Amino acid sequence: MFSCIGRFVVTVEVEETIALLAERFPGLTLEAAGFAHSPMFTSVTQLVARLELESLQSRAGARPYAAS
Repeated sequence: MFSCIGRFVVTVEVEETIALLAERFPGLTLEAAGFAHSPMFTSVTQLVARLELESLQSRAGARPYAAS
């Protein structure tokens, strides 16, 4: 059996993206996540997040994020 290293990279990229969003938006909660794995592919089968409006309103006076 073999595996494609790219499938692991995609999983890490999804996890890092969620971590960055949670850092920037403290009101973000991840409610459900699901992945399906095969030797060559990783698929996101479910990704449900909630962003509480209160955290957005408290940040309204904050400086906008610079593009990176």
